[in-house]
Amino acid sequence: MAQGLPDRLSPDRALWAGAVELNAELDRLTPRLLSPTAGLHYDVYFSGNSPTRRPIRTMLKETDGRYTLLAANVEGRPLGGRFQFTRAIASVVRLNGDGSQTAIEPAGSMFRDALNALAAAVYEVRFR
Repeated sequence: MAQGLPDRLSPDRALWAGAVELNAELDRLTPRLLSPTAGLHYDVYFSGNSPTRRPIRTMLKETDGRYTLLAANVEGRPLGGRFQFTRAIASVVRLNGDGSQTAIEPAGSMFRDALNALAAAVYEVRFR
């Protein structure tokens, strides 16, 4: 094997590792993604500069009383998101791509989070 060959393979290995990670995330999220879209009303607000009126796109899913909010920042810059519901929130957990979870403290019927540029976030929201 040529001396430089492993270096040329490293981008392929990184791509493969990314595909493996994405597949694992999709496996974890499949039941939530395929669940019905919830009819619960909510509003989305953002902080930061954006040339578009709706730089954070969302979809709320519901399965057996569990709500999953999918949020995507479609801008090439980080934004703050505020998600306002009509019911008091008991808990919010961000489901991270690596399988870990991050608790987010709700404030009554809303919660806030930062969304990186061109990034998506998945939240499990439980109501009182």
